Amino acid sequence: MRLATSAKISPGADMVSKISTLHNIDTYLGHPICVALSLWCALIRFLRGLIGKSPQSKPEPQRILVIKFFGLGSIAYSTLIVQDLRRQYGDVHIALLTFSQNRRFVEHLSQFDEIITVADSNPGRFVFDTLRTMWANFSHPYDIAIDLEYFSKYTTIHAVMTRAPKRIGFYQTSLWRHYTYTHHCHFNTAKHIRRIYGMISELAGVEKSTATPSPIPISDEIIQHVQGILKSEGWDESAIVGVNVNASDLALGRRWPAQRFASLIEQIIAKKNCWIILTGSPDEKEYTDQCLNLVAESHRAKIRNLAGKLDIIEFMALLKILDLFVTNDSGPMIFASLLKTPCISLWGPGDPKMYAGSSSTQSTVYSDYPCSPCMYIPATYAGYFCNHQFPCMSAISLEDVAKATMARLEKI
Repeated sequence: MRLATSAKISPGADMVSKISTLHNIDTYLGHPICVALSLWCALIRFLRGLIGKSPQSKPEPQRILVIKFFGLGSIAYSTLIVQDLRRQYGDVHIALLTFSQNRRFVEHLSQFDEIITVADSNPGRFVFDTLRTMWANFSHPYDIAIDLEYFSKYTTIHAVMTRAPKRIGFYQTSLWRHYTYTHHCHFNTAKHIRRIYGMISELAGVEKSTATPSPIPISDEIIQHVQGILKSEGWDESAIVGVNVNASDLALGRRWPAQRFASLIEQIIAKKNCWIILTGSPDEKEYTDQCLNLVAESHRAKIRNLAGKLDIIEFMALLKILDLFVTNDSGPMIFASLLKTPCISLWGPGDPKMYAGSSSTQSTVYSDYPCSPCMYIPATYAGYFCNHQFPCMSAISLEDVAKATMARLEKI
């Protein structure tokens, strides 16, 4: 059965509900707490100024906390900060505070000395882990706290509770953020995220950032394991094109219309006879299945939907195997960039100048609307100007994406 339009495809109610709940907690509970903490920090700063006493920062920090909850791609990029800090300070202890669901990926990166997690699976555990973590950090303070979340009041509270004399966060004019951090980094949307994170390194005392994240390690063993999975699905070792029709629930509007993805897949199979592997998380399987149903029956013999069948490490091994990856602006796009996988990336609410990979391996198709980008901007959010209709994504033509895709496939 073919669905008439992409508008009938479910956006994933559970994912949207979860993000909405976290956002409401952050807004309505976090805001008054952050205002109170900001006033407290301002008072402490004022009193220290009166007596001429400054907070004592160690010339060589021994304990540094990095805070990053959302976005595995951004966590991967944060390894450039870790590398900068180790180059500057040597054997410094660097911990990451993140959600428990990110633990396996962070462990695989092998960059952090300690991983502190907060479970977001249920409210009770979330509250328990939050209080436990804040008390542990308050009791055993850090020398530097680095908050890599931009809009989050929750992470601001964590940063203050570390009692670190140097607390680094992104600049905003809001009262709740102004005094809670001692050092502010400007989230300059004209710069790539590598340079923005590099500026954070420099605020932490690094002389000059390399702005280069560490490579994601993928062993031959895991690649062979994933090749075995593909062969069990019928793969005959011919060329493979991966297709990510999803975008994270942080901004579902980044998704290109599903019907056009289906038409692109049909063109790839008709012209190049490649295998098509659809990717996604377990939560994204239903949406990916619905997109697959839009592809004509006659083209489905070489299409496999592996959404929800690979864990994060297996997925990255798959990226190493792919001949080409076609994806919306999302975390998987960042992984492809870091793994140097040939890639076609599609952009509307976001700006490729901030997150896209090197032009040598990645071709970008950008619908540069007058209101784009609306993501990453302090005064706006994804869909702010268009009432969440995202005409910028609908404006990306099948012809443009097919042209970029075929140009990359000619190099195989």
